[in-house]
Amino acid sequence: MSPKPLGFRQAVYSRFHIVLIVCAAGVAAAWWVSGEIEPVFRSQTRFFMPAEFDGFSLRSEQPNFPTGPKLPTSSTEQQDSILGILRSAAFRITVSDSLKAKQNTEHINSEVLRNNVDVDVDKFNMAVVTAYDHRSQTAANIAGAYVTELQSMLRLKTESDVGAKFELLLSRVELEEKELAIKEDERLAFLLANESLGDDNESRGVAARVDLHRQQVASLTAEQIRNAAQLERVITERDSRPEFVETSFVEENNPRINELKSALVSAQSKLQAVLVTVTENHPDAISASQAVALIESDLADEDSKREKSRTWELDNLREGYLKQVTELELDAVRIRTELDSSIRQLEEALHEWRSLPSFQAELSVLDRAITQMREDLGELRDRKAEFELFQSRFRPDSDKPHNYLEVTETATAATYPWFPNLRVNLLVALFLSLILGSILALLNTRLAEWREQAPW
Repeated sequence: MSPKPLGFRQAVYSRFHIVLIVCAAGVAAAWWVSGEIEPVFRSQTRFFMPAEFDGFSLRSEQPNFPTGPKLPTSSTEQQDSILGILRSAAFRITVSDSLKAKQNTEHINSEVLRNNVDVDVDKFNMAVVTAYDHRSQTAANIAGAYVTELQSMLRLKTESDVGAKFELLLSRVELEEKELAIKEDERLAFLLANESLGDDNESRGVAARVDLHRQQVASLTAEQIRNAAQLERVITERDSRPEFVETSFVEENNPRINELKSALVSAQSKLQAVLVTVTENHPDAISASQAVALIESDLADEDSKREKSRTWELDNLREGYLKQVTELELDAVRIRTELDSSIRQLEEALHEWRSLPSFQAELSVLDRAITQMREDLGELRDRKAEFELFQSRFRPDSDKPHNYLEVTETATAATYPWFPNLRVNLLVALFLSLILGSILALLNTRLAEWREQAPW
């Protein structure tokens, strides 16, 4: 009867020296192989794009206060966009060129980066860049370069976009300043053409001038009426007075009386003589009678006294009236001149008063346009100040440039290689050697049992 075969444990235990030999050989082989393989170092960096960016404003304090902590964005579109940029060939070329320019990494190129760099998003919505290289510092530099170049690219792109918008804003500011200067020159020319200061009190001044000229016209008109009445009265009184008045008068006896009396006596004697010789109806008697009658008529016409001398002088009252008339006429000329001047000034003031509404309407249109342009220009200048503030805070060459990416884990040089891992290799070799040694021990035991039971 053949003996019962040994179990697995008994078989392995009976040939345990085989297991020990295989394990020792496996561990030794693993140690040797690990030493012969060139080590590969791994370096990682983690970063995230904030869900909300810091803002800053000169006009309001609200954008200057954070609304919450900076947390990674959960937008899959933004995450996919970041991964797409990091995995693109153009970005790999940019990173390799940057590494070549800064460090002695001639072996780094786009293909090497594609095979030795892994980018992904972890469960915390952070982007993870893992770089592998045979030198630990190079791996750290590669991982850091990915973040640095992405940060720089975002800054440059943003700065370029902002710069283009800023140039448009500057051109708009310059255009608005020119238009404002033109409009102000137009307003000044309008004021000069209308001889106005554009003051709000100008309408009250014009109204005061109208009232003043109206009072002057009314006063001068009343004065003119009084002057005309007084002139008419003085002229009447002047005309009622003679131009000259008699100052002295001397009379003397009329010598012609005696002559006429002598002639009358002679004529009467001649008549008597004629009547002696002829009748009254005789022509000589009639002629002598007519001569007597003529002399008697002349004698009757003659006064016994006649003027010897008479003196005259100007009437003093009339002269006074003449002076008054002259003064009143001069006053009338003065009043008429002043009245004409006041009427002309009143008409000018009334014309200005009537044209003032249209003038103020046009001036108001210009002022509103200028005010609106100044407000628009003020807003544009505020926007310009905001742009300048943004550029001072966010440009790449700033002392503290704005970070579009928040780095939570900076890539550092590994102190031990990621591959090969000696401990893991030895443990794996030991585990595999145990399995292989146990199998060999079992096969050896079974072979020995088979030999013992063989008939030969």
